[in-house]
Amino acid sequence: MDEVHIRRGGADIVTFPGKQASGDWTVLPIEKPSPIVSNVMASDREYIDLKLEAAEARTEARFVELNGKFDRLFDNIAAMRSDFDANRFEVRADYKSTRTTIIVTVVGTGIALAALLVSVMTYGDAIFSRGIQIRDVVNSAVTEIEAKRAPQTVTPSQQQPNTTPRP
Repeated sequence: MDEVHIRRGGADIVTFPGKQASGDWTVLPIEKPSPIVSNVMASDREYIDLKLEAAEARTEARFVELNGKFDRLFDNIAAMRSDFDANRFEVRADYKSTRTTIIVTVVGTGIALAALLVSVMTYGDAIFSRGIQIRDVVNSAVTEIEAKRAPQTVTPSQQQPNTTPRP
């Protein structure tokens, strides 16, 4: 009969027989080797070695746990750094467009002020003399209107006699 043995650390864990029972593999219990019966306790050296191995296993487990935590921490830092870099480049692009807008606005304002200055210097005297002419026209119109509205002062010799009949 063929048997399949699964071993770990030199000891059989599970043994599968080569025959099948009703289509399924049957699992037989492993026969444990009979312990050597002795009245002698493990020596102090063996006891210390076992304790050292247990402490070493615990230390190694803690070390693996700390390595995992450090790996997660470093991954988080790398992710935060990449997010920071992406945000920084986005802000720089925004600053660049804002800077361009400000420069265009300043240059446009300068051109507009220069054009205003040139137009005032070129046409300023004509506009000023036109304003003086308008002032004169307005003053003469106001004087005419005031003359028409002013009550006429009548002297007694200019008064007409009252010709309305009395009842």
